Amino acid sequence: MEPVDNTLPPIEKPVNQTINPSPPPAPSPSQPKKGFPKMLVVIIVLFLLATSGVAGYVIFRNLNQTNNSQEVACTMEAKICPDGSSVGRTGPNCEFAPCPTVAPDPTANWETYTNTVRGYRVRHPLSFKIIETPNSPTTMEEVSLQKNVIIGPGAQGGETALSGIIISISYFDALDISEEGLKQTYGNQITIVQTVLGDKPAIEIKGEFIKDRYLYITLANGYLRIQATDADRPMDSEKLEQYLPTERAIQEEIDQIFSTFKFTE
Repeated sequence: MEPVDNTLPPIEKPVNQTINPSPPPAPSPSQPKKGFPKMLVVIIVLFLLATSGVAGYVIFRNLNQTNNSQEVACTMEAKICPDGSSVGRTGPNCEFAPCPTVAPDPTANWETYTNTVRGYRVRHPLSFKIIETPNSPTTMEEVSLQKNVIIGPGAQGGETALSGIIISISYFDALDISEEGLKQTYGNQITIVQTVLGDKPAIEIKGEFIKDRYLYITLANGYLRIQATDADRPMDSEKLEQYLPTERAIQEEIDQIFSTFKFTE
């Protein structure tokens, strides 16, 4: 039996070492918070609302066009209106469209005078009477429309209208209606206005000292002179101012008579 070695190994002395402490971890950069910003959310909501509105409008328009395309086709009938125009059937019930509104014709109850020799006609109120004077001393013929006319002696002899309205239509086979000729007749201060009477060109004489209205129309073989006279029109300026409302009403009636003048040839 071998002897046991109870000798302990020598103890090593610890070596002095300096332990440096580890530096603290550097702070990490701040991270953005998770989630959408409020402004982006608002923009998305507004975009969705706008898109929904546009889509709704498109759908409504398409539905409306579809409904219109399914309307019942009306028959091609026509209704004659009082003014001579015609209207057709329309709408979902295919009813006749309303006739156009026509203002009442102030000349509806007037009488018509027709001159077959010179080829014209004119309408006049029942308060006017027609007087034909063939082969008068100054004209080949004359037709006058007279209303409330009182004839009396003229200032230079002969007869003249003392009161009332006279529209005379005189025919001349020869007449000088050039500017020079008209100024010799009515004075140099007149104004010659181009107008239309019936469907023919006409000239009207106007001027400060022209009391009556004169229109001239050239025919194929002569001339017509239309003269409108208001015998009640005062010459005094003060009386004329008071007479103006009456004069306007008379001129309106004369204009209505002129508007009915038509040539038949």
